[in-house]
Amino acid sequence: QLPKGAMVVDIGAGDGAVMKAAVEHGYRAAGIELNPLLYVIARLRLRRFGDHARLIRGNMWRWHVPSQTAGIFLFTAGPFAGRITTWLRKEQKRLGAPLVVVSLGFELPGETPLRRSGACIYYVFA
Repeated sequence: QLPKGAMVVDIGAGDGAVMKAAVEHGYRAAGIELNPLLYVIARLRLRRFGDHARLIRGNMWRWHVPSQTAGIFLFTAGPFAGRITTWLRKEQKRLGAPLVVVSLGFELPGETPLRRSGACIYYVFA
């Protein structure tokens, strides 16, 4: 439900499939991936999208989402959920605008979901 052209960020972008889908649905995408093999695969998958899909290789804990970010997608193991929730709160405050967060397969501690759809859990950090 984000406006077309909005910036969607994929934390742990993996092979770039989510970023690719975001761009194909009219969004701009940014992502970060630590694994060098997955990073290369994602770069190959996203190369035709130019500036609409920007991927960096790095550690998310040392990274800030782009200033125009409207939505974040993440998929990670439960042990990191608390740390990710804290990081998301800090990023939302830094940006000074609401963030829609879609978590695939795990809940964010201390946050109340806006809604659920299959394995996706939707939050708004405001």
